[in-house]
Amino acid sequence: MRFRFDEQATTVSPIDAADVDSLAKGMDLKERILHLLHRTNRAMTVAEIADECEKDEETIRTTVKREIKKERWFTKVPDSTGVYRIGLLDRRTI
Repeated sequence: MRFRFDEQATTVSPIDAADVDSLAKGMDLKERILHLLHRTNRAMTVAEIADECEKDEETIRTTVKREIKKERWFTKVPDSTGVYRIGLLDRRTI
């Protein structure tokens, strides 16, 4: 919860723990990656995700591969240069 105090009132509003660095570091890495990809609304390279999450690239690769293997949450998206980016798996049904 976010508390904002002013002279006349105190405002309380919900926040996403993933948006607060000190709280996000305690979250499951998969959840942090999911939040990052939702927030940026784009596929990202492993290096970009590692930088944002302050983790090494191998840890990101392992986490993402585990979920891709289970066909959950993430997918690999090749760009025009052949570099793979990690994107959110579309979970909608037709």
